[in-house]
Amino acid sequence: MNNQKYDELIKQTLATGGWDAAVDFINDCIEKDPNSIEAYLVRGEIYLEMEEFQEALADFDKVISIDPNIATVYFDRGVLYAKSDDKYKALDDFNQAIKLDANYTGAYANRANIFLKLEKLQQAIDDCNKAIEISPDEVLPYYNRGIAYMNTGEIAKALNDYNKVVELEPENAEAYTRRGSANQELGNIQEAIADYEKALEIDSDCANAELIRDALKELKSGTTPSDDENYEVKQLKKEMKILLICSAVGFILGTIIGAGSENVFAGMWFGIGIGGALNFIPEIPGIFMRGFRSEGCVEALKTTFVGGLIWVVIFMVAGPIGLLVRVIKKNIAIKNAR
Repeated sequence: MNNQKYDELIKQTLATGGWDAAVDFINDCIEKDPNSIEAYLVRGEIYLEMEEFQEALADFDKVISIDPNIATVYFDRGVLYAKSDDKYKALDDFNQAIKLDANYTGAYANRANIFLKLEKLQQAIDDCNKAIEISPDEVLPYYNRGIAYMNTGEIAKALNDYNKVVELEPENAEAYTRRGSANQELGNIQEAIADYEKALEIDSDCANAELIRDALKELKSGTTPSDDENYEVKQLKKEMKILLICSAVGFILGTIIGAGSENVFAGMWFGIGIGGALNFIPEIPGIFMRGFRSEGCVEALKTTFVGGLIWVVIFMVAGPIGLLVRVIKKNIAIKNAR
């Protein structure tokens, strides 16, 4: 059976009976020709769409055992490994697909996605550049390059890439969300609001819907980036002040309790209790939600970590200082008694 006829039959079967009917049809083909590369490859791709990964992997491995020089099967298996979060096996397969076909746009774009997950940002950008050079109207390379540029701090370049994604796919809600984030970082407030609202208009139940609504609320309330300092930085500084104030309260109270206690550890535990509770209970949710929304998780973690260090210091210092104060008071009382 020639390839064109085979493809037509598969399309007809999918249209009339769905995935299961297509698999049954291919099973019949394999029964007639147990070494049909095309049948195993297409069945593997169907299993991949159905997220039946073990069955798909078996078919892709079978194709490779028959002919190890087909770029498409390495690409398909790479996609499977990527969906299974096996990044290094996915990377190996995309490398092999590119080795066999140096102009394989999809392999470059998907390898860029793996590089993003491995935080190899420049390699991700290089792959996206190559993919765009080969196929300038493919969406994924622009999308992935935009993510890479956001992570390297090249926000204006990221914005340009998201503009291109929106141009190519006007109903891509995630593209509007990411472009909104880029506009927000650049201080383009009205543009950011428009992008976030468009994302919700397209898909009001998208994965980031609540975060988008929170961002809109902040932007519309006027808590937006100023010309001289990013809003997220301001928020983190504000939270640091709160952490310091709460720690100071814990320190002072811990010292007072330590001064009036016969047990040196009383001040320590009181310090850790007050300082830790005041710092962590009200602050962690806000810090982390802002951190994830702005892709600034590292900064959020740094802030929380600093707060943690502060109350550990309280644990170590407040009690002994309280004890010292108590000793001084006792000495003064002894002198006065004389």
